[in-house]
Amino acid sequence: MDTDPLPAWPALTILSQLLGAVMQPDLPPISFHAPPGWLAWSALIFIVIICLLLSAFVSGSEIAFFGLSPQQISELEDSDSERDHKSFSLIESSERLLATILIANNLVNITMVVVLTFAIGQVVEFNSTVLNFLVQTIFMTFLLLLFGEIFPKLVARSNPLKWVRMSTPGVSLFFNVFGPIARLMVKSTFIVNRVVSKKEETVSTDELEKALEISDVEEGKDKEMLEGILSFGEREAREVMISRVDVTSIELHDTWEQAMAIILDSGYSRIPVYDTTEDSIKGVLYGKDLLPYIGKTERPDWQSLIRPAYFVPESRMLDDLLEDFRKRKIHIAIVIDEYGMTQGIVTLEDIIEEIVGDIDDEYDEEDSNYKKIAPDTFIFEGKIPLPDFCRVLDIEESELGEIGDAETLAGFLLEIKGDFPRPKEVFERAGLKMQVIQMERHRIVKVKVIVTNGK
Repeated sequence: MDTDPLPAWPALTILSQLLGAVMQPDLPPISFHAPPGWLAWSALIFIVIICLLLSAFVSGSEIAFFGLSPQQISELEDSDSERDHKSFSLIESSERLLATILIANNLVNITMVVVLTFAIGQVVEFNSTVLNFLVQTIFMTFLLLLFGEIFPKLVARSNPLKWVRMSTPGVSLFFNVFGPIARLMVKSTFIVNRVVSKKEETVSTDELEKALEISDVEEGKDKEMLEGILSFGEREAREVMISRVDVTSIELHDTWEQAMAIILDSGYSRIPVYDTTEDSIKGVLYGKDLLPYIGKTERPDWQSLIRPAYFVPESRMLDDLLEDFRKRKIHIAIVIDEYGMTQGIVTLEDIIEEIVGDIDDEYDEEDSNYKKIAPDTFIFEGKIPLPDFCRVLDIEESELGEIGDAETLAGFLLEIKGDFPRPKEVFERAGLKMQVIQMERHRIVKVKVIVTNGK
C-alpha cells in the first residue's frame, strides 16, 4: 500500500518500533496506515463486534443447555411459562440442538475471521507472509478464545438455567433457520455412530453368559441379578407387563367417590382411565393429583386431572422402554397389540424387577404368584410368567417340552389341552403334576403343582 504512515497514531508507531527492535535485522518492519475509507472500515469493525457477541452467545448457550441438572430440566417441563416450555422442547431435541449450535458458532466465527482479516489489512501492512500469519493467528485466537469462548462459558456455567431462559428466543431462531442442515448432520452422525458402535462391540452377550456360567458367583441373588442384566436387552414389554385382566382401572364416567374408592382400595398411585371399554384408554390418573381435595367438601372434576397415557407395542424392547421412561419422566405405559387393543400395562417397577428381582412395597402381597404348602407342593397363580414358574421349581423351561406362544402357566396349560380345561383337571409334564383348582369363566386362576421327579 503506497499511502504514507499515519503519524497521528503514536502508540502504533511505537509498537512498530518495538517489534522491529526485537525481530531479527533481516525481517521487515510492520507499517500502519489510515484506512482508505473510515466509514467502510468502521462498518467492518462493527460486523466483527456483532460476530464476536454472537459467538459468545452461542458458546454460552451450548454450556447452558447441556449443563442443566435433571431438577432444572424438570423445572422447565413443569413450568407454566411458554418460554420454559420452548426451552424444554429444545432440550428434548438434543442432537439437533447441538448440531444447530455448532453450525451457528462456526458460521459466525468464520465470518468474523474473514472480515477481521480484511479490516486489519486496511490499516496494517506486513511485508513478511510468515509474520502476517503469526500476528493475525495469535490475535484472532486470543480474541475468540477469551471473549467468544472462555468468558461466556464461565458466565453460563455459573447459572445455566438463567442463561437458557435468556437465550431461548435466539437459539430457537437459529434452530429454525439451520433446521434442514442440522437434520442432515444428525442423520450423518447416526450412520457413523452405528458403524463405530458395531466396531466397539467386542464381547457378545453369549460370551458373557458363558463366562457367568463358569464363574464362581454362588450367591443366588447376585447371579440372578447378573443374569437379569444380560437378558434385559432381549426381553419385550409383553414378557413383563401386567395382563389386561389384572389391571385396576377407572371408568371415565365414574363419580368422584367411585374413583377415590378404587384408588384407596388398590393402593396404586397411577391408574389407567378408560371410556366404556378398556380398549379405549383416555389417560392415567395420578393419586397425588387428588391429594389437595382429600378432606374437603369440594368435589373436583377429577376427569380434568387425567394425564396423557403413553402407549407402547407389545414388542417394545425393555432397554428402549426404560429409556422412554427416563426421557419422558413417566412410570407407566399402556401396552397395545398390532390392532391397537389394550393388552396390559408395564410400569417402571416391572422393568427394574427384571434386573434386581422382586421389589416389595407396602401394597405388595408376599409371594403373591405362588405359595408353598408342602415340601414338594405349590399353589400357583395362573398368571405367573413361565420363567418365574420354572425358577421357583428349579427347572429349565426346556424341560417343559414344546411351549408354543405361551407366556404364563395358564397359557401353557391351554397349549397342552388345546381347549379350556375343566376344574380339577390334571396335567402331567416334566415330572410335574398340575391340577386346575380354580377358574373364573374361561380364565385359569389357580393351579396346584406337585413335584414328582424328586427335585
